[in-house]
Amino acid sequence: MPDRDAKFAALSQARGLNLTDEMAAEGYALSVTGEGIVLAAGSPAGLFYGVQTLRQLLRPLGSRVEIPGVRIHDWPTMRLRGIMHDTSRCQVPTVETARRIIDFCAQYKLNFYSPYIEHTFAWEGHEDIWQGSGAWSPREYVELCKYARPRHVMVIPQLEAMGHQSNILTKDRYRHMAETDGWSFAPAVEGTYELLDDLMGQMSRAFPFHPFFGIGCDEVYDLGAGKSRELMEKLGGRGQLFAYHIQRLTQILARYGRRPMMWGDMMLNHPETMGLVPKEVIILDWHYGDAPEYPSVKRFREAGYEVVVCPALSSWVRIFPDYPNAFGNIQHLYAEGQRNGALGGMTCNWGDWGAENFCAYNWFGWAWAAACSWGDAAAQDRQAFGRDFCATFYGTQSTALGEAQWELARGNAVFPWGTHPLGYFHADPFATPHPPAKRTHRLAEVVEKVRQLLQEA
Repeated sequence: MPDRDAKFAALSQARGLNLTDEMAAEGYALSVTGEGIVLAAGSPAGLFYGVQTLRQLLRPLGSRVEIPGVRIHDWPTMRLRGIMHDTSRCQVPTVETARRIIDFCAQYKLNFYSPYIEHTFAWEGHEDIWQGSGAWSPREYVELCKYARPRHVMVIPQLEAMGHQSNILTKDRYRHMAETDGWSFAPAVEGTYELLDDLMGQMSRAFPFHPFFGIGCDEVYDLGAGKSRELMEKLGGRGQLFAYHIQRLTQILARYGRRPMMWGDMMLNHPETMGLVPKEVIILDWHYGDAPEYPSVKRFREAGYEVVVCPALSSWVRIFPDYPNAFGNIQHLYAEGQRNGALGGMTCNWGDWGAENFCAYNWFGWAWAAACSWGDAAAQDRQAFGRDFCATFYGTQSTALGEAQWELARGNAVFPWGTHPLGYFHADPFATPHPPAKRTHRLAEVVEKVRQLLQEA
């Protein structure tokens, strides 16, 4: 760090390395010449990210390794850069897998990993919620956070604190807290907040080193439709009831020194919540289809909220992520966030209806999200990214492995939108109706093309 060493400061200046204010938190300056390597930064995170760039520049040359001569001044466009991983629906990661994800985040300069949790946390006193689910213990999460910290990665929990909670609310002990049939917590039942206080308190202690806490609260289809109808009418409507719930959760988390992060769809569906939801809540503005613009980002920002834009890998109900849609979604939504001063971006991997898309298929898309959140999203080039990803991830100058992933992703187009493609892979081939022969042949063509690319690689 130049400000701590006069000789190093002089060397940095001689190499033309200058640290600006925008580089202070996570930026770095790097010079590689025949005389040696100089890396300057104003923070430990900046030094760490400079080393990651050095790793990416290394190229094997026979028994040696070469590195090109460069001078780089680099810093992130977005403050928060992360990925969300559905760890509740069918794929609960092992400790080894979670550490591999943390290492990946560190290598590609992502600074948070967010496990999505409905019931897969081992809460003390609530064993009936999580037994048999593969839940992680609080100690395991603490150890993961300790592993992530020197790699400059935060582990931010995402707990569903309203809807999506049939795993809890259909159990006899908690059924009285359900708004209707077990989908959502009822704001009118005081036991709702006693339980959520306990759950969030235990989780807050298991995820140290940062202030953030995801509270979910998306897709609350039965809001005010049951036990809370009278309270809703008293407050003035569904939007007011929703805001009341968020206010209560915000108060609970404040006691644990936590700042809520909340999915934004319910606020868009109920515009009257703008201003009623506390401004300290960070809005997770999610959109999973590719579009040239996403006007909601500007709406939230103009209403005074900090925003994290949230595209997705289009990996649910699929054998392989739909990367043609996901790459556009990630690039365009991150670009929208950058134009409107978003706090950051989080790319989601969901596990709806079986989670048969293996985690290892996500590296390609998550690396693209890293590129779009660190740099200027609108300027990212997919072809150049594919080449660089193959070099940094697989250690090869061949682009065939990247092309193979695109080819596998195009296999999703074999199935018409709205169908459940997983059913074709698990159907009895001797039963009727069976997958149309035309689709089977098209899939065979995809597989053959991928086989050829793998042989080339």
